[in-house]
Amino acid sequence: CFHLLHLESSTVLGVSGAYEFNQSVSAIADIGFVDVASKSYTRLSAGAEYQIVDGHSIYAEIGNIDGANQDSGFIGLGVNLDFGAERGTTFGRRSSWKTAKLEF
Repeated sequence: CFHLLHLESSTVLGVSGAYEFNQSVSAIADIGFVDVASKSYTRLSAGAEYQIVDGHSIYAEIGNIDGANQDSGFIGLGVNLDFGAERGTTFGRRSSWKTAKLEF
């Protein structure tokens, strides 16, 4: 999945992907870049996702955020729920409880 948003004073770019091992388990990874008001941030993560039932999954990821003269590691835990007709949505991926920050 590829996302790009460019405004007058900011740019947001993201790429994410998944590799399915079977119907329930996938490896996930993403990279994101944000440049806002002359400050840039890069986010890298990798993890796994487990599909509980159609449209509902849990995931865990580990990653790093680099920017504004800081470098921070993190662990993320989340739940994804698809809504709508035939479990399709009209908006992108959402999760509650996305990231818990840990210093490495």
